[in-house]
Amino acid sequence: MDKKEFYIFDFGQYKSKTIEEVYSIDPMYLVWLIENFKPKYFGKNCDKIKILLESYKEKYLNEHHIHDTSQHIGKIGDILDIKAEVYLVNSSKPNWEGDKMYKLIDSFKNKYIIKNLDKKFPNLRKGDHVNFYAKVLNHKEELGIKITELKIKLSKIR
Repeated sequence: MDKKEFYIFDFGQYKSKTIEEVYSIDPMYLVWLIENFKPKYFGKNCDKIKILLESYKEKYLNEHHIHDTSQHIGKIGDILDIKAEVYLVNSSKPNWEGDKMYKLIDSFKNKYIIKNLDKKFPNLRKGDHVNFYAKVLNHKEELGIKITELKIKLSKIR
């Protein structure tokens, strides 16, 4: 199988669609799929399919100019003094179990994710600036963007 051949999905929400069709419908699904790749779903051609999916991921990142300089900040367990701006508020992400999730960016373009920040800062919205102490819970990477996951400790607003 080479790039000119078509892989037809035989599982999931895009069963019976080609990779190209899925890319035109939902390119983020392909990005998610490569970041969560499981060879058992692709059979004997899994290595070739993985390369093809990687090329679609790269195409997506280039088309959307997703190139990031964010770094993981601190070590897991460290307490940080965070000064950042809220750039996304989302309460619909299933793995957050109904909690509000906030994405923050600091002046050095480092990105953070934290839930329930509104419990310390009521009426918090996109564009608001916050200053608080937080514990580093984890370091993640989404679409090649490094994100530091936090849990709030003591807070103050600026």
